[in-house]
Amino acid sequence: MRRNAITGGAGPGRVLLLCTLLLGLCPPTALALPAAAHVQTAIRDARAISPNQPSRALQRGDAVYSGDSLVTGKRSYLALRFSDHSVLRLGENSEFHIDAYAVDPDGPMALRIGKGLFRFVTGLMSKRRKEQFRLRGLVASIGIRGTDFAGEFVGEQARIILLEGEAERPGAIVVFNDFGSVEIDQASFGTEIPDARSPPSQPQRMRLEALQRLMRSLNQVQRLSPRR
Repeated sequence: MRRNAITGGAGPGRVLLLCTLLLGLCPPTALALPAAAHVQTAIRDARAISPNQPSRALQRGDAVYSGDSLVTGKRSYLALRFSDHSVLRLGENSEFHIDAYAVDPDGPMALRIGKGLFRFVTGLMSKRRKEQFRLRGLVASIGIRGTDFAGEFVGEQARIILLEGEAERPGAIVVFNDFGSVEIDQASFGTEIPDARSPPSQPQRMRLEALQRLMRSLNQVQRLSPRR
């Protein structure tokens, strides 16, 4: 009888051990995990980092997963759509962490902005979840009720602005930290956090130049060619 070239005629126990070792060498994305989102546009240095895995360059159509961190470099941009149809856009030199993501309304959901420019348009998840959907940041968190908003986190400072662009209907955000909380329900209004020990400012119409700079940076995701 000819022996199997891989197992050498090994018994079931040795075959099971070999399969376990091979699975241990596979990255998490190879184990048929459901994708949290897919990349719509990736320009220049846009990457995903999975725990205990080398970073991978992102291109249009690539999947990202629960546990991934998304990073963009200088003059780099990233746009992706989550499985519940939420849309995220990241400007240059930004970090975004998908700590946990489940389409099931009762499943875990933990998204976090590390730094940089972002725009987020909420999808089905914020409408279905029993608890308010939240996006965490270093100096403040954002509670979201079905809307479109953008922000910038730089060091211990942050600026968050409510937009009216892509959401199906006007919503609201609540920006809060250990020192205070504000609700914003008017488009083009926002709040600023000057440092890690200050509450969010009262809602105010954002200065035109600040809003234009923020949106100009993020709109490059849509205008620039996806060629790397």
